[in-house]
Amino acid sequence: MGEEITCPRCENKMVDMQACHMFCPNCGAHLDCSDKGNFW
Repeated sequence: MGEEITCPRCENKMVDMQACHMFCPNCGAHLDCSDKGNFW
């Protein structure tokens, strides 16, 4: 891990909440395991 993931909606830095769950504090977008191959 450790890489910074950019929010696909607003370009803000995503926060890693769990192993497969990212959250954007700026716009509220979520990424999970099903998005993993597309975004990180």
